[in-house]
Amino acid sequence: MKSEIPDAEPTCTPVNFMNFANLPVVIYIGWWANHMVHHRGQLSTYLRAMNAHVPSIYGGSADEPFGMAATA
Repeated sequence: MKSEIPDAEPTCTPVNFMNFANLPVVIYIGWWANHMVHHRGQLSTYLRAMNAHVPSIYGGSADEPFGMAATA
């Protein structure tokens, strides 16, 4: 079965953002992802400062470590 390459035009279409910016959709997607990473970092920093349990956001944390280490 042959897979088709999706059309890139929808992600290249400029979108008006509250009359502040008129950028392609793909730029907003990248900004949104970076913004979410920033707020996850804020959350873990505040939780750590309160001596609270920091959940595994991207994998293990000091409170919730990764599984067993791989052995060679």
